[in-house]
Amino acid sequence: MLTPNPTNDRLKFILKTYGAKRPQVVIDMVGVIANTIGVDRWADELVERTQSADPQFAVDVRNWGPGSLVNVPGLNPPSQDFLAVLIEMVSALPQFHTRHRADPLFPWMATQLARAFEPIAKIVAGKPDEEVRGAPSPADVYRDVLRKMRRGGTMLAQWYEAKRPNLGQYDFSRAWREASAWSETEGPVPQGEVVVELSDGWTAQKLATKEQLNVEGEKMQHCVGSYADEVKNARTTIYSLRDAKGQPHVTIEVKNDRVQQTQGKQNRKPDAKYQKYVEEFDGWLEENDIEADKIPAHLQPYAEALEAHAYDIEDEHLEMYAADWREQVGNPATTAEWLKSGISYNDAELAGSLEGDDVTPEEFVKFPYPVLYKINENGARDLSKLVIVARMALVLEELAPKRDPSKQTELFESTPRGRVPGQEPTGGQMVKSRWSDKLESRWPSISFDVWSTGRPIKEEDDVEWLYPAEEWLAEDFGVDPTDDNYVGPWFIHRFTPEEATEWWEMGIEDGEKAAELLSRRVTLKLLKQFEDDDNAPYLNLEKASVTQIVDAIDEAGLVRNPSKRTSKKRASKRRVSRPRR
Repeated sequence: MLTPNPTNDRLKFILKTYGAKRPQVVIDMVGVIANTIGVDRWADELVERTQSADPQFAVDVRNWGPGSLVNVPGLNPPSQDFLAVLIEMVSALPQFHTRHRADPLFPWMATQLARAFEPIAKIVAGKPDEEVRGAPSPADVYRDVLRKMRRGGTMLAQWYEAKRPNLGQYDFSRAWREASAWSETEGPVPQGEVVVELSDGWTAQKLATKEQLNVEGEKMQHCVGSYADEVKNARTTIYSLRDAKGQPHVTIEVKNDRVQQTQGKQNRKPDAKYQKYVEEFDGWLEENDIEADKIPAHLQPYAEALEAHAYDIEDEHLEMYAADWREQVGNPATTAEWLKSGISYNDAELAGSLEGDDVTPEEFVKFPYPVLYKINENGARDLSKLVIVARMALVLEELAPKRDPSKQTELFESTPRGRVPGQEPTGGQMVKSRWSDKLESRWPSISFDVWSTGRPIKEEDDVEWLYPAEEWLAEDFGVDPTDDNYVGPWFIHRFTPEEATEWWEMGIEDGEKAAELLSRRVTLKLLKQFEDDDNAPYLNLEKASVTQIVDAIDEAGLVRNPSKRTSKKRASKRRVSRPRR
């Protein structure tokens, strides 16, 4: 049997158990526990306390607060030092020093959340599970478990108290299924004041006591229980639409004579079958000069996309964000795709800027994770530069299997500076790699530090192609196959960027052409000799075919022989540098 302990003890246990290997789980469990015990503003309270004395900690709380990374879980885990200070400060809040009926369940919930995170950890490690057609993504599964925990913690605790199940035999889905069924049929529901009778024996009830609000939140799996102080001080009014048996199905908040939010279970839109009761209640509200909560028809599709895919968005802000997405993106279906790709509901401007660079959600999710992290951190700032880096890295990664195995040009390394390949870094440390120095030297406004995952950086990591991407970009090669300076043929034939540039400056602007010349024993050195030979016939190397070049060299009496592909020296002073394209 699980025993009760103060909530702050549970937090410290979770930190000790999961802090090193699953820091995102610790962060999210703070939110689960806070929501369950009715401390919704814990993050705001910590920010207010620390922003003067420790502004960086306040920024980190905002960045790593529950939900801030849920769209890309595990992308950039917080440091151990930050976690330790965070748990210490949260544990010091007075609400965490009391016992709560859900306290015994919190360690079990942390275990279930960690299990939901495992498939994501495998993806980060480069060893994903085999995909099942039609199955939700690991990130979607994790978000679903987290959302249910945040909204239904007290319901789970009530079910546990009533049924005393052996949780060692339960995974989260089974526990949630049985707890929800129990809550629907057996859970106690204190009734509020009936303000209007609706059809089919339904009623609209005004909730006034802490118990009424708590049970409403437990049944509906949302956080209305935390509104008790505002209701007590007459700053807001909560109504519950209930069936003939007194069971709640819709929760409505009225503030300043206007409906602020209308919520179904888990803060979702009420089921369509309850819409007629909502409309009947809206009629009563209008009779009492209260403005109903109706999003304009032209924004409704965007609001539905936000409700379906945004994490923990407040209903009172839904219309504002729907308007932002309509202005920036202009398509509800595309809005949904951006939200699923990891863009936050309050980043419509970023999605619009990405579309301005012709980036689609499908392309965005493939970007190397350091670039995704920088885009999420920077917003629209430096966006075009970051997109260029990511696209070049994607092109190189796609072309890599096509590379000529007979050429042995050494691949660029992605090993961080000062470390031995395969050496285990300290978990949670910031590491700089060869490519991060190169990228920062080209674009000093962008920091390309990468957060280590506490394991060696391996070849399968998607950071592998960032360094060579920078090298090719520095030489002004592009990613569009229709452009003359397309990187593809050069990369496939294993030219280095410097080699490719030398060939280009000689007038050979096609990697296929350069590779064929090499196969016919025409090297850069030989071409230079040909150009410098006053007795050689004039030939436009850019327009001449391979056969014409070979014949002209033979006619000049120059000897073709296998030698190194290129000279180590750069082009001579007399040659004009290749123009940027």
